[in-house]
Amino acid sequence: MRADEAITGTARVIDKLGATIRRWSFTATTVGDWTWNGRDSAGRTVADGRYLFRVRGLDRAGNETVRDLAVQVDRTIESLTWNRPSFVPRSGQTDRFTMVLHRPATVTVAIYQGTILVRTIWRGRGLATGSYGWTWNGRTSAGAFVKPGTYRIVVDATSRIGPSRVSRNVTVKAP
Repeated sequence: MRADEAITGTARVIDKLGATIRRWSFTATTVGDWTWNGRDSAGRTVADGRYLFRVRGLDRAGNETVRDLAVQVDRTIESLTWNRPSFVPRSGQTDRFTMVLHRPATVTVAIYQGTILVRTIWRGRGLATGSYGWTWNGRTSAGAFVKPGTYRIVVDATSRIGPSRVSRNVTVKAP
């Protein structure tokens, strides 16, 4: 948060019924940031769903400013891992990613180097709750070996909660 002049107030996470789940206070500041770990004030993990992050502040003259931001808690993609952190495709090595879905979702999985799409694995595939994997041989969609470097697998999943995204890096090494 940034303000033109010092404000005092609160930052809160609010559930769909309007109850405060987590609360922070601040005094006479022009900047602030908060990290929420998905737990309530008692340390319990909150349910998946939509929440509201509200910052309410008063300046010295008593003028109020309120800003709201929607926050989505979504554990549809329970985990995403590579079997190993690096591999050498030109030596015949492969690497396998595994993902676990906590609930049914429509899933797109792709591999990128930076912002460049290298390979699409699944596009808009409807998957049930469970574990899924795919073995990568280090080749592009056209069949050519990728260059050595860092690659990122990106999983986009849309469930009843909404869209979510998780990514993990893997390193391709030269022989």
